[in-house]
Amino acid sequence: MNLSSLIAADVPRTKPAIIFAEEGQPAKTISYASFIDELTACAAALADQGVKRGSFVGILAANHPQYFCAFYALLQLGAVACPLNWQLDDQSTKALAELIPLDFVLHDAPRSRVAENLATALSMDHLIGQAGPAGPAADLGSDDLAAIMFTSGSSGLPKGVPLTHGGYIWALESFDWFRPAAREARSLIAAPYFHMNAQCGVMISLFLGGTVVLMPRFTPELWLDTIESCRVTELTGVPSMMAMMLETMDRGYWRDVSSVNLISLGSAPLSSHLLARIQAAMPGADVADGYGTTETGFAGFGPHPGALETPRGSIGYPSADVACRLESGPSADEGELWLQTPMTTAGYWKRPDLTEPKRVGDWWRTGDLMRRDANGFYYFVGRADDMFVCGGENLYPGDIEARLERHPDVEQAAVVPVAHDIKGQAPVAFVVPRAGASLTEDAVRTFALDNGPAYAHPRRVWVLDALPLSAAGKRDKNQLAEMAQRNVETA
Repeated sequence: MNLSSLIAADVPRTKPAIIFAEEGQPAKTISYASFIDELTACAAALADQGVKRGSFVGILAANHPQYFCAFYALLQLGAVACPLNWQLDDQSTKALAELIPLDFVLHDAPRSRVAENLATALSMDHLIGQAGPAGPAADLGSDDLAAIMFTSGSSGLPKGVPLTHGGYIWALESFDWFRPAAREARSLIAAPYFHMNAQCGVMISLFLGGTVVLMPRFTPELWLDTIESCRVTELTGVPSMMAMMLETMDRGYWRDVSSVNLISLGSAPLSSHLLARIQAAMPGADVADGYGTTETGFAGFGPHPGALETPRGSIGYPSADVACRLESGPSADEGELWLQTPMTTAGYWKRPDLTEPKRVGDWWRTGDLMRRDANGFYYFVGRADDMFVCGGENLYPGDIEARLERHPDVEQAAVVPVAHDIKGQAPVAFVVPRAGASLTEDAVRTFALDNGPAYAHPRRVWVLDALPLSAAGKRDKNQLAEMAQRNVETA
């Protein structure tokens, strides 16, 4: 049992596996034969460098066909792939490398300096394409680790989610029903591969024998250009990407998008307003509102076993071998979703303090509020805690507050979400300056951008003499949220 062996074996070897679309460059097509040859040669080159079964190997790179070769090569060797968020600050990245700890870091050229400070650094440019014997895939058990994916956490450091070969294989095989359509699909992937949304799209396409159309990063203009030039049939990503694309089209940047027949969105709620805009722009495309978590996998929900049509707005019906519970809600059909899936993680890597509240026996508490209709279809309602989603990224106010309070002139900070047309929700902040300090909105926002990921910076900052407190003496987030909404509406 080795996940690397699940690249479709019955697909013609000349069929495109990956089409790489870079801005200003002609698209590069890589066949299934070439891709498999490259990854097996990469595995041999990695083995020569000392990577072996059980090695923990970080990957610090932007989207590129080399990334996928390296990822699958690590799986072939039985090493544990650890895709790292290259948008994190250097201090957080180093802390993750030490937490695992990493034995090696595979990197692209722009991230060589960071990689060299983490572990033994291996340049992908020097590994991919090297001649080497195609060794057999490591013989692994279902419980052997395949990867550690990272998800945002309230601790201020992303949480490691260990996932097994058996779990991934179950998830991929759950999509067999989609195989006939996938064989003809060209799926556009622009989200970063360290994100489960992108990983899911790539792995499903290669497993089912489709074609991945890959972009190094998302821009709405390149997305539109690539849809037209590569005749993309499936868009995958988060709702904010669609919103940005539609806004770009509204500004007059039109491209032919008639080839798109399926839009698969996840990682954030899809609003009815955005859905209506998508359907107006691409009336020939079906829109699927998906659901998955890093901790429980990407195959929790799918089509109804009795072939009932999935209602608009539903995330689907529980997949085979998936058990669901709705807890602590107003009725048996509404509450917090608890899941059991064969892909569910054993717990956060080296963080039992964070695992204990989430894992109850074999159940995983997702923290997502759901409702269930009479036919067993599920619908996302909201979050059970204060976490909110901004453009597909999970944000915790406490993380951003702690970062802002590192500013030398900030005494206190409070962060709340407000509605955002593109991101769904976005953070805004209230800050109290230190005595005698002069604090401006631009200074705080610049500090946030310089010291954390761009997606987590507060879009607006208001300076207060003091933060409002609740009766219990805590920061009154409800009052702050109301103030923020009024300020945004009157701006």
